[in-house]
Amino acid sequence: MGTLESVLLIILGIGFSILLILGIILVVILLKIFTSIRRITGRIDEATESASDFTKYFGRKVGPAAASALAAVLARSIRGKFKRRKGDE
Repeated sequence: MGTLESVLLIILGIGFSILLILGIILVVILLKIFTSIRRITGRIDEATESASDFTKYFGRKVGPAAASALAAVLARSIRGKFKRRKGDE
């Protein structure tokens, strides 16, 4: 084997080892990113579940009170209209 071929072989070996090291580093970084994304999506899922549970609870507890308040407002409005009509006559 000639000197030129030995030099090219060494350069290619160094290049391949650098690419291998960069590939391993890239894989490790991507695994960390995917783990972070999985953790974040898990937290978001938990938050949406708790928000959904809260809205169900809130609807069950506050819904009847809101309906009765709406009925009271409508009743006052209707009474006010009848009083005004009787006053006009």
